[in-house]
Amino acid sequence: MIPQSAIPNNRTTYSATNRARKPSLYEDRESLEVPLIDTIRFSGPIHDHHLPHWQIKRTVDINGEVEDRFTSTRAIADDFDIQVRVARDGEMEAVIERSLPTLRYGHNVDAMGVSTATRLVKDLYHRASEFVDWAVGVGELRVRRLDLVRDFSGVDQLDHLLRGMARLHVARTTNASIYLDNEANGGALTLTRGVPGRWRASLYDKHAQVRHLARCEPDPDRSAWLERRAAEIHGRVRFEVQLRAQALRERGVHTMRDLNEPKLLDLREYYFNRAQ
Repeated sequence: MIPQSAIPNNRTTYSATNRARKPSLYEDRESLEVPLIDTIRFSGPIHDHHLPHWQIKRTVDINGEVEDRFTSTRAIADDFDIQVRVARDGEMEAVIERSLPTLRYGHNVDAMGVSTATRLVKDLYHRASEFVDWAVGVGELRVRRLDLVRDFSGVDQLDHLLRGMARLHVARTTNASIYLDNEANGGALTLTRGVPGRWRASLYDKHAQVRHLARCEPDPDRSAWLERRAAEIHGRVRFEVQLRAQALRERGVHTMRDLNEPKLLDLREYYFNRAQ
């Protein structure tokens, strides 16, 4: 377990071992008190859809009768995808997954708060109405995936920190994995652990990730802007927990109506501690 104690300048420190204070993660109080969201996947039942290309499953019964059944289809809008599929109950549903900060800002250097995230989901819902006839309102949309973010600043000795944390045993989780994401292009050192199909927590070098994006960006102006942002967030480490539907339901998150700051703060804190 990583001990926690208050230090001056309204920051909290988390040490990688019980014996040492360095290397540590320093978190601003603002980040601590506001739940931040990156990616969300939501779905809802629909009456009908207006997508041209269908995937069909053909079956033949013992009498030789042929039946074609609709299974799914997908449309790509300007800046989001929508999938229509047959749900387990046999009814059609529409599914949208999107990084909300990337949708709004063109990047996910900064995650966003609950109220802004909710407004963006409402906007996606109404824009998707061009393709589907929703059977429920925004509040009844089911949350299938939610990525919650917690940023730390002023982190040094990151390699030592993450490799030290990777050696810690955490009950009822998979063994920790530590790797360089996009290693061939510079990569961001990343530590992950979790429970397959339910949740996965990652701790990674956000500064290195943004520098990688800058190097891969073909637009010179945008590449220069990303380089400047990378310089501004030098020493930033991001904790990100990806929660699947089962984990969300277990913690009381079923629909968009369940997304509020107190609940998401509790949810993020629970999995932050669970991953240690």
